[in-house]
Amino acid sequence: MKTQIREARISDYDHLCRLFAEENQFHARLVPAYIQATADVLTQEELQEFINSRSQCLLVCEDSDGLLGAIIVSIKDDPEYRWKKGRRSGYVEDLIVTAAAQGRGIGKQLMEAAREWVIAHGAQTIELHVWNANAGACRFYESLGLKSVQLLMSWEL
Repeated sequence: MKTQIREARISDYDHLCRLFAEENQFHARLVPAYIQATADVLTQEELQEFINSRSQCLLVCEDSDGLLGAIIVSIKDDPEYRWKKGRRSGYVEDLIVTAAAQGRGIGKQLMEAAREWVIAHGAQTIELHVWNANAGACRFYESLGLKSVQLLMSWEL
């Protein structure tokens, strides 16, 4: 089936809630020390904020059956200091592809759309965080050419 990438609309709310809930359940099982399972994943007000934002974008991928995935990308401006270069980057807040649509290139399409959006907003890079435990996502991002540049470490106390 032919897919389309577009900006989210308020009418997508119910479908987005299902996508975000599926992602929440996956991450709550993957990293329960960090993610709490919840059905309260998105409000209509939050969706409207994404739609109205100039520095953030929520894109969806759909086909005739409905939404297959979504990506939230934002623009981050890091100021320049004596010891650090200033730069503008795109940041992938969330990439979700429903389990039923994984392996069909949906994530790649959404990442490419996010890439185009951040380039249009003057960013030089796209960055994101991914759980080490999410091996499939790590392989996916590496296949697109993303490279690890920093490692967040945690000490459970």
